[in-house]
Amino acid sequence: MTALQGELIDIIRRDRRRRSRGKAFGKFVTALVGSWLTNLLAGLWLMLAVGIIHHEWIRQCPTIGYWWAVLLVGLLRPALSTATGSKESDR
Repeated sequence: MTALQGELIDIIRRDRRRRSRGKAFGKFVTALVGSWLTNLLAGLWLMLAVGIIHHEWIRQCPTIGYWWAVLLVGLLRPALSTATGSKESDR
């Protein structure tokens, strides 16, 4: 193998690593934005649910604002969800 071939192989390997990092970063950003949008929508549903409970059933139940509901959902969702692992780690 010549020095030129070795350099070309090294360049190809670095390019593959760069592309895989780019894909991983894209997946991370997509998951982050998706989680953010999900929390915004879940906060809306929580706010509306608490408002209905206040109006229809329990007058003493205080209502909750939108941003407090989003914060509450964002903090409680990870605490109430279960962690899933790969099947190999479950064995």
